[in-house]
Amino acid sequence: MNHESNIAAEVAQGYIHPQAIVEGAKIGEATRVWAFAHVMPGAFIGKGCNIGEGCFVEADTHIGDHVTLKNGVAVWTGVSIEDYAFIGPHTVFTNDLYPRAWIKPPRFQRTRVGLGVTVGANATIICGITLGPFSMVGGGSVVTTHTRPLELVAGNPAEHLGWVCVCGQRLKKQESCGSCGAEVLWKDGAEPSIDENSSATWPSTSRPGVRRPGE
Repeated sequence: MNHESNIAAEVAQGYIHPQAIVEGAKIGEATRVWAFAHVMPGAFIGKGCNIGEGCFVEADTHIGDHVTLKNGVAVWTGVSIEDYAFIGPHTVFTNDLYPRAWIKPPRFQRTRVGLGVTVGANATIICGITLGPFSMVGGGSVVTTHTRPLELVAGNPAEHLGWVCVCGQRLKKQESCGSCGAEVLWKDGAEPSIDENSSATWPSTSRPGVRRPGE
């Protein structure tokens, strides 16, 4: 087997870098954990994920299938990330609205990152909110409230800037996606939803081990 074949096999089977620390966590097949990442006992990471260099995944967290955590992301107790989400480098999650070094809360706040969400680099996600499916957060934003499905937000605090398609491109009101052609349904002429039966709406299956949601 040549070098390229070795790499392909390694990606298909999954890989944990020798300088990563994985302490008894449940990790799905074809997931890669890179150098200096630390995954604590009690964490769950699904199939086909990419956990970048220097990431930290604490106990009582759930990461779905085909999720990407870029370098330097910390996922704290109480955070749940659903399938196909992309978390940009050095994104900051929180889990305590009133932190004191000497006080441990009886229960940490829960934060949910929905299916296919994109969070840009250096964003801060204040705990206790839900990022709706396929919503997109601009880099450097501070998100303090829920986002709606397909909503684009950015700023400090993050505000509504528009809507995006499942493919990530901006949507124009009353139109289908001009990039991938996905059929967009506009509720009351203002809020979009995507026809789930359109193949253009789902993540690509071209990478080994990647499937569409629901398959």
